[in-house]
Amino acid sequence: MFEWEPSKINLKDLPWALIVGVVFIIYFMVGINMADPTTAPISNVVRIYVDSIDSNRCGTGFILGKGRLITAKHIVLAAEKQLIIKYSNGVVEKIKKEKFRISEKYDLAEAKTKKDKVGKKLELSDSGHYIGKRIYTVGYPADWGILWVTVGVVSSEVIDFPIRNPQNSMLIKVFLSDVDIISGNSGSPVLDYRDKLVGVAIATYRCATAIVSTGALKEFLDD
Repeated sequence: MFEWEPSKINLKDLPWALIVGVVFIIYFMVGINMADPTTAPISNVVRIYVDSIDSNRCGTGFILGKGRLITAKHIVLAAEKQLIIKYSNGVVEKIKKEKFRISEKYDLAEAKTKKDKVGKKLELSDSGHYIGKRIYTVGYPADWGILWVTVGVVSSEVIDFPIRNPQNSMLIKVFLSDVDIISGNSGSPVLDYRDKLVGVAIATYRCATAIVSTGALKEFLDD
């Protein structure tokens, strides 16, 4: 039987034991925080109406940084004249279709905004798209009228996917995930549990969601 012998305890080791214990507790608490995307930058996420705010054709976008809106290209191409942006604080801004910069390779589009007074600057993830990485997305399903958050993992490596989007162009530099999106979620930001941007949700294929990778997004932003 084990018996505690106080005489064998070295008091000099106690400060180190205390430090290790504190570090372990901090690590554990950080792990809990990272396991729950309650710090999602929801103020950055916007609802996008195609041509009219009464339209049932909707998508999602997000403010990457001040005055910089990112969304899916196929949402912009669906418009005849304009896109109407509704920010999380209720402010509405109209942007003409031709004001959007559209990627030739990827399902991405960008526009300059004037009324984005909410949200924070988002950073691109630097930890890669390894399979099993926990991620989440935030968007506006078309018929719901509410913000919707779903969680999942990275389910594939970055690939050129042999399906086509509504404009009949292949999905290039995307990865697949089990995060759930439906109509209206195209253009939603996909983030890791440090709230770093890992991609843009653009399409569904069977039971998976196709997400434009940060590599493609960075290339588009630097172009």
